[in-house]
This record gives sequence, structure tokens and C-alpha cells, in this order.
Amino acid sequence: MIATVCGDSLIIPSRSNMTGKSYRDWMNEYLTEKPWYQLGMNLALGSPSDKQTDGWQAMYLPDQLAGQLRHATIRQSDGSMIPLLQSEQTLFMPQEKVKQPLAFIARPNVVFTLFGIIVTVFSIGRFVSGRKVDRWLDHILFGASGLIGWFLIVLWHIRDDGVTAWNPTLLYLMPLHIPLVFWATRRNAGAFRALYFAVAALLILGGMVLSNIPGWFDVTCPVMLLVRCLINYSLYSSPSHQWTRMYSH
Repeated sequence: MIATVCGDSLIIPSRSNMTGKSYRDWMNEYLTEKPWYQLGMNLALGSPSDKQTDGWQAMYLPDQLAGQLRHATIRQSDGSMIPLLQSEQTLFMPQEKVKQPLAFIARPNVVFTLFGIIVTVFSIGRFVSGRKVDRWLDHILFGASGLIGWFLIVLWHIRDDGVTAWNPTLLYLMPLHIPLVFWATRRNAGAFRALYFAVAALLILGGMVLSNIPGWFDVTCPVMLLVRCLINYSLYSSPSHQWTRMYSH
């Protein structure tokens, strides 16, 4: 609004200077003390949020807006320059609160790493000891991934600022896991079962390469799913195995 009213009379010195940070980087600076919020918001952001920002684009944050306008000037009709802000006034100053840091074991990096290790060890153990997989576990893991994926798709289409578009995490949180995982794990799924898990594994690898979520989530989560894919594929891609006998409930 200010830029529209002032037109080219408004001079912001650092407007075109590159900040060296992306939209995602700026956001994460505000969320370091809220790791669960940070994870959720990073999951929702797509590739456009990784674009490097200049001073003008960084003003989507209040403190950046204040800092830029503090140094802005207005060109008068006689050519003279005056500061845009003549004075500053604090309207509200919140009280400082002592916040208890989140327990280490409750941080998302730790939670998902432990969960991933447990699922991976369990899956490999079942495979090595009895060459079995567990249909219920695939339903839970890939079903949950599909639900999150559909939610990210909705965010992509309902927001008009574009920051949730082209989200690479959709490669491993693929929406089509629902309903495909239930179809692929039927007893009479046939060759589709091996095909489904092979394609899913390739998409997961692509997501791991392209995803830009800080922390360990975009490593531990896709690796866990990848292990499930490889175990399923190794069992059901071989024509010497009887598929309907190996898939435990």
C-alpha cells in the first residue's frame, strides 16, 4: 500500500540487494524454538519458498519491513529527500516469558529417528527370520504418508501465493498411496504389488534428493519407507515365491 501511494518517489536503498536467504530460511529463523511448528510448515512449503530473496521480498516479515522502511526516503516535488519515517512509537511491548525448552526426546528429529529405527529393525528382522512382511504395517505407514500427501495437495491448490506449489516431499509422501497401497497389498494383487513398491522406491529416492526440509525428517522418514519398499519388492518380484502365502496379516 505504501509503495502504491508513493510510487517512484519511495526510495528503499536495500530494496534490490540480495539477502542470501530464501523465504524458507527467513521463516526458520523465527521457528527455532518451536521445532514441531517448524517441521509442519517446512513440510507444507514447496520449491518456490527456496528462492533467494532480495530486500523487497524479505519484507514479508514484520521486522524486515520495519528495518527497510526505517532507512527509506521520499523524494519531494522539489527534488529533496526526506526520511519516510519521521518518528517511531512502540504501541505494545509484550512481557518476556521464560520458556521451558522442549525435552530432547520430544523433539521431532529424535521422535522420527527412533520411530524409523524401530520400524526398520522390525522390518528387516521379520524379513531375515521368516521372509515375511506385514500388511498392516504397510497400511499404516503408506496410508499415513498418503493422507499427508493429500493435505499438501490441498494446500498447493488453495493458496494463491505459490509457496506451497511444486512440493518435492510429495514424492515420498505421495497422495496416491491412498488408495494404491490397499490395492497393491491384496492377496490377488499379482505383479502389480512388485510394480507398486518399485515405483514408490524410485519416487522416494527422488524426494530425498530434492527435498529441502531442515533436520532429519526428510532422511529418516523416506529411508523407513524405502526399506519397506525394498523388502516388499524383493519378496514379490520373484516368480518362485507364492505371494499369497508370504504376506502375513
